[in-house]
Amino acid sequence: MEKEQRLHGITCFISNVDTQSYSAEEIIQWYRDKNKVEEAFHEIKSHLDLRPIFLTR
Repeated sequence: MEKEQRLHGITCFISNVDTQSYSAEEIIQWYRDKNKVEEAFHEIKSHLDLRPIFLTR
């Protein structure tokens, strides 16, 4: 139980980005920016009552 309490609130990011080229702060900011884009798409789709839109690379 004590070990679980110490880990409460910790998030782990696994990435293939070269850690010597980019800092942890930059990687975390990219993740936050990605979520902002996803939230914006959700807002647009729900505001316009569009059918599901699936994007692929």
